[in-house]
Parts: sequence; C-alpha cells; structure tokens
Amino acid sequence: MTGLSAAFVWAGGVGHLVLTIPPGSHINPTAPSSLGVNEAAISGAGDLSAWKVPITTLTADATQVVVVTEVPICADDGSTCTLVRLQGSGRAGKRGEIQLHEPVRMEAAVVVGPGNTATVYDFRAVWCPPCNLLSAEVLDTEAGAQALHGSKLVPVDADSSESWPLKSRYHVGAYPTMIAVDAGGNELSRLVGYPGHDETLAWLGSLSSRASVDARIAAAQGSVAVKLARELAELGDEDRARTALARVTDDGVDVRVARVILDGKAEDADWLFDHAVPGGDWVYAALDADPKLAVRVPALVPGAKGEAAAGWLAAAADQLAPGPQADAMRAGALAALEAARVGDLELDRGRLTDLAQLRAGLGNRVSAYALLDEAAARWPTEFTWPFVKARIALDGKDLPTAETAARKALDNAAGDQILRAATTLARVLRAENRVPEAIAALNAALSRVPAPPPDIQVRTTRYRTEAQKLIAELGG
Repeated sequence: MTGLSAAFVWAGGVGHLVLTIPPGSHINPTAPSSLGVNEAAISGAGDLSAWKVPITTLTADATQVVVVTEVPICADDGSTCTLVRLQGSGRAGKRGEIQLHEPVRMEAAVVVGPGNTATVYDFRAVWCPPCNLLSAEVLDTEAGAQALHGSKLVPVDADSSESWPLKSRYHVGAYPTMIAVDAGGNELSRLVGYPGHDETLAWLGSLSSRASVDARIAAAQGSVAVKLARELAELGDEDRARTALARVTDDGVDVRVARVILDGKAEDADWLFDHAVPGGDWVYAALDADPKLAVRVPALVPGAKGEAAAGWLAAAADQLAPGPQADAMRAGALAALEAARVGDLELDRGRLTDLAQLRAGLGNRVSAYALLDEAAARWPTEFTWPFVKARIALDGKDLPTAETAARKALDNAAGDQILRAATTLARVLRAENRVPEAIAALNAALSRVPAPPPDIQVRTTRYRTEAQKLIAELGG
C-alpha cells in the first residue's frame, strides 16, 4: 500500500508503534487489530500506536526482536477495508527502532457472508473454569477449527488492561464470551458462557452466513423479530433486544422470555411457569422477579442437561429460607452436576468450583476443600481454586483456612482478580480483628490495579469501588 510506513520503537522495555497512513485512508477505529513483539502480544480495535507495550524480554536474554502487527485500513470513501500485516525484526537491546516491512494484504471484506470471514473475539481468563472447558472441548480441537470455517479466532485476556477498549465497546461482563464481528467491527453474534460442545460448534458454524446484528434487526419481521428479541435478551444485549421487541406485536413464549429478562415482571415469570415453558436462562430472571417461584423449579429439571438443571436448582435454593427444602434442591443440583462429570480433571475443570460450592452448601466443607486442593495441585498458579476455597472457608468461619487461601489467591491473581482477592482477604482480616492489615491489603491492591478511563465501562471500576467502600467501612 503506497504511502504506508511503520516502525516499532522501544526504550527500557516499553515500546510502541509509529504509523503513517496513506492520504485518503484511515484506520478503522472499531475493527480488530493486533500487535505481537516476541512473546508479548496485545489485541484491540483500531489504532494501537498510542498503546504502550511492556516487553521485558527486550532487555533480558533475548537476542532478537520480532514484531508483527495487523492494522485495519479503510478508504475514506468507504469503498474498501483491508487488514494489512506488517512485520520486521532486529537486534535486541535497551532501546531501538525497527522499520516494519511493506504490508501484505491479508483480507478485504466489508460484510461477512458466504466466502468471507469473521473475526471471533474470545474473551477469556486463565482463572475461569468454563473458559478452560470451552478451550479443551472445542476451540483447541480439530472439530473447533473446522467449525470456524476460516474465521479468525482472537483470544482476549480479560485480566489485561489492554482488553478494556474491546470489553467496553462490546459490553462484555462475563467470561467466557465469544463475539463475532465483521471487518468493520460490527457485531454479528455473540455466545456468552459455555453451553456445551454441540451448541458451541453449531454457533461457530453459523457465523459465515450471519449479517450484522443491526442489519438483522432492521430486516426482522413477525416470528423472526420475536426470536431475535429473545436471542438478544438472553445474550444481555439489552438496547438492541428492546429495539427488536418494539417491532413485535406477539405476546407468546419468546416475547415473555425477553420481557422477563429485560424488565423482570412477575406476571411474565408466572406465565412462563404456568405454561410449562422449557427452562433456559430466563429461569434466573424469573426467580429474581418472583422468588416464590423457587418451589416450582424442580418441575423444569426432567429432560434438562446436568449443568442447566444444577444451575436452576442452586439458584432456587438460594431463594428459599434455610431448611430441608433448600437442602433438597442443593442436593439435587449436586447430583445433577456430579452426573455430568466425565472423570477427567481437565474436561471437568469448568464444573469443579460449582461442585465445591454445592458440597460446602450442604455442610461438607472437607469434601469441598479436597476437590479444590486437587485442582490446585494440577494447576498451582491459577487464581480460582484458592479464591473459591477462601470464600467457602470465610462463609464457614474457618478463618485460618480462609486467610491462607486468600493470600494464595492474591499471589496468583492478575488484573481484576487482585482486587477480588484483596477484598476477600480484607474481610477475613476484619473477622480476625486485624483492621489495619485489612486496610493495607486493600490499598496495596488499589495501587496495583489502575482505574480505567471514565469512558471505559468495565468491571474493574466496580471492583475498585467495592474495595474503596470496604476501606471506608473499616475507618481507613
């Protein structure tokens, strides 16, 4: 591309891109982009040149610096959008500059459809068991690669601040979340959570024929609009779900599901139970809308998959007063989840924390600890296992175990998890009447996790607010 030049410049182990864009062109601010420098990598949207990349390998034992970046460049007249690849290499050192090669055209696409490809952002975290299960059962398999049909999979580390622009733009608040976008960054579809092997493969396989969500809403009528409204509501895309719902005059199952998720009306929740609608994510919204429906949840369980049935029963138990009925539901949830285990720790990874919490909820903390300790022995650097153990121990007033586990979780934590682990540790220390130590732990965590910019909407802000509120409660 004539007129495009680029260099990678670094000093003291921190580097950045320097880009010159040809006249009549611009970097698409919402399309996927990426930068890799030796073992360090970031992914985001648009122009990455303002991002500072910490790269300790440049001053350690590396002898060569290898840089690869992909930049979405569009003509100002809107005629083309091209993802270009730039690369270069040079000698390592405390400071330096590498001129990147002429771009190589990788793909040009305006709309994803037959014959084109999507980019699939996979928002994941190493501490997230369902994320690991998704990778083990689907994404890292041959079947997963075939289902992608050439779509590009871009892992996004949810704990890295570099993920903030993408998480804010696409309103990502749960992990795993996979979002497919076209070359213009327009969302085609998303999958929140891990619904299972077959459902995930089917979703990946559907991407090549998807129009953008906004285009689907604009074209939707009748039953198509009804289904789309429910789909968007279940995915948490509230604004667009309401837009689709406004095109609907129907008052049937899918509309009721969408409304109970969006508005939490008890009358819709009651209607869904009265009409024996098969369970789904709407069950959780219905229980929030009318907690009295908890006693009717067992009727939804026959025929449901283990993880789904377990989730509904556990949520229903949380709505009931402590006693035999709540215990019976937790026992049912535990039995459903135990039945879903395959006996391979790697493949069962996404179920272990739920199993531990259900065991503890039924009074068997020793068994819960044993399960989490087994996972920690297998994956000793992960945050999840000691964090969940600390929470279980704190709930059970087993403070020595809670403190040890919370400190281990803090040692293993990154990003937002530093705040979560420190907040749990502070609550343990408060219970032990060690308030100054609790305040110190929270302040240390806040200093390690910077606040996102005001225009970036991510969970980091919420976790920082919770830590600051706890400091105020402690008198700090």
